[in-house]
Amino acid sequence: MSSQHVYYTGEDNYYDHSGLPYADSGYERPYDHQYPGPFRPHPAYGVNRPSSHWPGNHQYPRLDEVRPKRDSSRKKGSKRENPKQDNDQDPRERFDRSKENGSRPKQDKSDWDSDSTSSPDDKEKSSRPSGVGHIIDKHTDKFSMSGVSYIKGTKNPVVKFVWSILLIAALAAMGYHLYRLVSTYREYKKQTSVELSFSSLQFPAVTFCNVNPVRMSQLNLATPELRDFIDNVNPEKLTNDLDNWSPQYETVDDYYDDDDDDDDDGGDDEAVDKRRRRRKRRQTQKSSFTVSHFVFVVRIDRAEMGHQISDMLLQCSFAGRQCLARNFTRLLTTDFGNCYTIQYDKFVSRKSGPKYGLELKLYLQTDEYVPGIATSKGIQVVVHEPDTHPFPQEEGIAIKAGSETRIGIKLVQVSRLDQPYDYCSSTEDFKKKYRIKYTRSTCQNICLYERTLKRCGCYNVLSEETRALLRRNLKNATACQSAKEIQCAERLAIKFDTDDRSCECHSPCKERLYEKTVSSREWPTQDFANLLVKTVCKNNPEDCAVLRNSTVEEVRDEFVNVVIYFEQLNFETITESPAYEIDQFLSDIGGTIGLYVGLSVLAFFEVINLITDILVYVCTGCRKK
Repeated sequence: MSSQHVYYTGEDNYYDHSGLPYADSGYERPYDHQYPGPFRPHPAYGVNRPSSHWPGNHQYPRLDEVRPKRDSSRKKGSKRENPKQDNDQDPRERFDRSKENGSRPKQDKSDWDSDSTSSPDDKEKSSRPSGVGHIIDKHTDKFSMSGVSYIKGTKNPVVKFVWSILLIAALAAMGYHLYRLVSTYREYKKQTSVELSFSSLQFPAVTFCNVNPVRMSQLNLATPELRDFIDNVNPEKLTNDLDNWSPQYETVDDYYDDDDDDDDDGGDDEAVDKRRRRRKRRQTQKSSFTVSHFVFVVRIDRAEMGHQISDMLLQCSFAGRQCLARNFTRLLTTDFGNCYTIQYDKFVSRKSGPKYGLELKLYLQTDEYVPGIATSKGIQVVVHEPDTHPFPQEEGIAIKAGSETRIGIKLVQVSRLDQPYDYCSSTEDFKKKYRIKYTRSTCQNICLYERTLKRCGCYNVLSEETRALLRRNLKNATACQSAKEIQCAERLAIKFDTDDRSCECHSPCKERLYEKTVSSREWPTQDFANLLVKTVCKNNPEDCAVLRNSTVEEVRDEFVNVVIYFEQLNFETITESPAYEIDQFLSDIGGTIGLYVGLSVLAFFEVINLITDILVYVCTGCRKK
């Protein structure tokens, strides 16, 4: 059969493109070759058509013989009188015009037989969803999630059901895995790394205090209350009353009892008596030198009453170079009186060992010790980070008289993580606010001071040192003196000791710590003690007579030697870091999604593109309405 097109004239005749009729030939109609299925002959004849009626075996008349000629009298562009004349048009002319226009000739559906059917493409187009459904259907054809194309493309319901179950199971497993990953990340676990380094090191600040806060020769500057107190605590007078010489400390049960001390009338008689006894014990305990008497002395007089650096310092050297009394700064404390700090930015240790550290030879002036106030002989030493405030009573190392003590230090730098991994305090913010470098002890003392001042309207005399530290920030503050004010301050101090959340004073985010190794031996020898006595006599002739009349043991107890040095110039850097980094977390999420449903980062943009198309369609429809 020829592959050429055949045109139906509507009168049971077919014509090819040359105009030769295939009348009653049984040839297929135009474009029938586009439709699947068996060959369909002309409905007027059966499939057993004699072969004589096929092309080549029968002589057919020409087109102009069986069809009337076209009316040439009608002008071009004029309206047809009979619309049916379109069917009288020469098929060859229609074919030629359609060929010139680059398109197929239009077919009149009325020309086809009643058993004609639409093409599969038309059926597919008519079955496709419209609107949002069409947009989703279009995107699912190209969606890269595993299983979606199989569910949409297959027509087998069993296969579609199996793939749906597999996809749902994969999504559920993926969700559980992602939940575990998020839970692990939100635990915010951290890990610690230790790094060893070697370099020249900045020498730390060193503060020392004589354990005797007041010199006997300067009691004339004391208040009458202080002189009476010193006279009452003299051990010679207390020997006759051994049962009452020590303060009556309250029990731990009473200390941590939450009963209110303000109300003596509340409760039964036993509870009232209990509160009164507790208050009396606290008053007896707090009636110590540092609280009730020394802090009420004028600050300038207190500084004059204490030991002076010019009298105590016999020798100072750093790495073989001399340091002088003017290199020290005074710090007035409530527990030890005058303390002295040496801090110099040019003190850099380039070698380790005692020869390259700080050495202090001190004269203690034990003959100036006040009986009952100073209960031991020696000094208190604090090694701390430069520019930080020392607290000798809390952080110091006790060094006894008549000894040489060596303190080997090792630098440890610590870098901590802040929220959400842990809590640490920023040193920069604290320094801007209080003009001092942050330490946890400093923060706690300032916090207690500010709370007492806010709630009680006064400051606790125990915090007098903190008040001096904040004298530029806090003004018009008075000490708590009345019974009510003292009770208020005591309650806050107890609450501060028992409640860790009372102040947010965390470890600093960046800190320099000094690990210490302490060793000591008896010092000086008798010959060297005589040399030290001559040095004292040269500087303080008034003390010379006392030393010359002392025994060897008494002379030895007048002096102390302290050597502070770096054991090694190696230092540790301890750094906290997240145990589960954010990049590892994102990588695990991507691996989990790719493992279960085969998605990648670009696949999420497909979802975004789908959502964008839907929104555009909806917005366009709203505008048209």
